Amino acid sequence: MAAPGSCAEPRIAAAIAAHADAQGWIIDLRGNGGGGYDQALLERLEDLPRPAVYNVRGRLRALPPAEGASTMTRMRRIVVLAALLGAAHSARAVAPAPGELALAREWTGAHFVRAAAGAAAPREPAAPSLEILANYGPVQRNGRDGQPLRIATRSFEHGIYCHAVSRILVRLPGPARRFHATVGIDTNGNWSGGSAEFKVFAAGKDRCRSPIMRRGEPGAPVSADLDGAAQFILAVGNGGDNVNSDQAAWAEAKVILADGRELRLGDFPILDAGAPAREAGRLPFFFYY
Repeated sequence: MAAPGSCAEPRIAAAIAAHADAQGWIIDLRGNGGGGYDQALLERLEDLPRPAVYNVRGRLRALPPAEGASTMTRMRRIVVLAALLGAAHSARAVAPAPGELALAREWTGAHFVRAAAGAAAPREPAAPSLEILANYGPVQRNGRDGQPLRIATRSFEHGIYCHAVSRILVRLPGPARRFHATVGIDTNGNWSGGSAEFKVFAAGKDRCRSPIMRRGEPGAPVSADLDGAAQFILAVGNGGDNVNSDQAAWAEAKVILADGRELRLGDFPILDAGAPAREAGRLPFFFYY
């Protein structure tokens, strides 16, 4: 029997990792839901400028490499490959058999997507949308549980309610100039505590950050230069402690497009990143604990 925590089929695990690395795949374990995710991993990766590696209910998707092979992109791949190979690090180096390689390729082919070399960036959708990359519980628009958003004693009719740790990909119908919102801990309901930091990323850059906001404090205005971006990310961190009562509000969140139009984010439809359908069976390796 294998030692506790070790991989019973290290050769197949190594083959999967090597094949994914050779193809330039980046693994994105993501989804949304009320718990079941690797909190520590999310916290380590939440500051990355693009959706990276998330482990939420085991949902598995592949992201094509970003424009060029940036250092961050390479680091993300290293994180994932290290996770695949970690359990087999002490195993003796042996060449996988042809049948094992075929099984590894079948599994990776079903679960990962290869980005074509030199492929153009995907065309932006004609309609705006919010894609939930990570969030504790459901994201809500223009209120919370039937009540207006509320920060301290002030109510807001428009905006987005979320809960740290949260990442929302905002897609726009065209290039944008600026993003504006008032941020803070939502004070609807009988809750105590809570702290959060609000961040905006666009075109791979950190565009703005709020101070750490705590329950009962008045909302803080945030404004980000989007510099023509047609999509950007709204992120909420846990304020440096934990996610208890980190109920966050992007109140009156809006964008100003390059053509001068103003769009409220609370009016955008919500898309769930979901999980791709797969025909391949279970993982071709397993663990003893």
